Amino acid sequence: MKWFRDFVKYTIDAWNDSEQKAIYSASRNPVEAVELAPSEIGTIGEEYIASILEDLGYDTEISPGSRSPADVWAILEYEDFIHIALTQVKASHSNIPEKLNKNKIEELEAFVDFVWSTLDEYSGTSYKVLTSARIISCGYAGIMVIEADTKVQPYVYSSEFIDAVYSEELEDLRDTWESVIEGIHQF
Repeated sequence: MKWFRDFVKYTIDAWNDSEQKAIYSASRNPVEAVELAPSEIGTIGEEYIASILEDLGYDTEISPGSRSPADVWAILEYEDFIHIALTQVKASHSNIPEKLNKNKIEELEAFVDFVWSTLDEYSGTSYKVLTSARIISCGYAGIMVIEADTKVQPYVYSSEFIDAVYSEELEDLRDTWESVIEGIHQF
């Protein structure tokens, strides 16, 4: 979906130019020196999560250079609504993947609201998305990347659903969609 790829880039640029980003500090733990570079480990984890979501029917985009609180963006048109799933991925080669601290969770939750409002403002948003009920959710995935022989094998160490915002008209259907949306972030 070209409009979605363009929307992801537009939103990331807007986030990086916004005052909201300045509220949240970028606390990152260094990755131990290994054969794979830290950026390669992160890319492997992000691509792995994107592939899981693609297997579920989502179109995905990976945030270039981790320039937003969400590393993997995914969109799927369900019968009653459109779902955008935002996932923060932490990957590790030699340690347990870093969990999100309170500040990072708050930043991700604020980013969900930012994406919601930017979706309405972005001139390239499709008419179908603008006029459909929608849900934007966020979650975390901790990925272990293991090297065995000459192969690299990622696997999900931990994951969690964090939050979602949704159109008012979906409140009556909440029992129907809530477990599905929360389950998307339980990789």
